[in-house]
Amino acid sequence: MAAAEQTCCSFATWSVSEVEGQPVLHVVSPTDTPEAVAPIAALFGALDHVTTSQ
Repeated sequence: MAAAEQTCCSFATWSVSEVEGQPVLHVVSPTDTPEAVAPIAALFGALDHVTTSQ
């Protein structure tokens, strides 16, 4: 899925990891602005996980 989305939404960096046996999709905006990835997070019901890196 992450590889397919890179074509659609190439502005973001997509990766997958595993946490406690569960897959985790990471979507990172190159500008570190949550507004850029918030619509994507909303699709997965993950708006409460949108953060900025300082």
